[in-house]
Amino acid sequence: DQPLTPAVLLDADRSFRAALPSELRPAVTAQGSESSHYAVRKTKSPVETVDGEVRSYQYLDLSWISGAERYVRYVEGRPPGAPGKPDDGPLFEVALARKVAGEMRLRVGSTVRLGGMQRLAARVTGLFEPLEPDSRYWRHNDALRKVVKVREPGADTDDWYATGLVADTALPELGTLYPNTTYRWVIGVNGPAVTTLRAPELAEAVRAFRGAVPVVIEGTSPGTLDTGLDSLLDEHMNRLSIAESLLLFVIGGLLTVALGVIALAVRLLAERMRHSLALIRARGASLARIA
Repeated sequence: DQPLTPAVLLDADRSFRAALPSELRPAVTAQGSESSHYAVRKTKSPVETVDGEVRSYQYLDLSWISGAERYVRYVEGRPPGAPGKPDDGPLFEVALARKVAGEMRLRVGSTVRLGGMQRLAARVTGLFEPLEPDSRYWRHNDALRKVVKVREPGADTDDWYATGLVADTALPELGTLYPNTTYRWVIGVNGPAVTTLRAPELAEAVRAFRGAVPVVIEGTSPGTLDTGLDSLLDEHMNRLSIAESLLLFVIGGLLTVALGVIALAVRLLAERMRHSLALIRARGASLARIA
């Protein structure tokens, strides 16, 4: 197998986009935009020690995300570089969000020994602040800028998960860490292209793409499409259908009321006219004169 590189992941992104049904292509954002990117992440690596100090209930995930350099500003240290290879496993260089480092009691230069099925370690080389924190990029990668606290069923203590950013040059080594390693391609939705008129065909196109994803991915690990777009479109169409039914009901009700009012007005007019005619005849007018 070829080593994992940014180019390999970009080729995979292009393959996914080529598999998009034609109806769906105008409804997605371009590769490299804030809402479209891809990532590799090694998760669930427990922290054993930090600079020799034993730690418990802490985890450090290793993550590579395309375009990350455009969304971080280093405030201390430097960006991560290529991993080292000591005898007891790879040593990854990582950057952390400054807020995360503070909560995890890590600093630039800290060496973190990680446990799990594969022995590895991480060294903190830099701290950063997120740029454009309200962008869709950070909505998809929120775990990179905060400590995620999870309490397992039956536990009385939270597990703390931090995520360290690794360099492009770390991808070949990261790609060999098979346990708990996930690959993710995010394809953003182009909101203005998703209209009510196109909702039915877009929902069907999403379902077709869901079936195509496992075919595009090669290898033993299954791939799936994780999206709620088709469900949202179906829900929107159902609500629209209900709204249309209510509108017809309301219009029908108004028509019934209007016809009822007209009929009542005619009846009242007839009653008044009948009374008037009776008065005229009582005064001696003939039927011909009344006409």
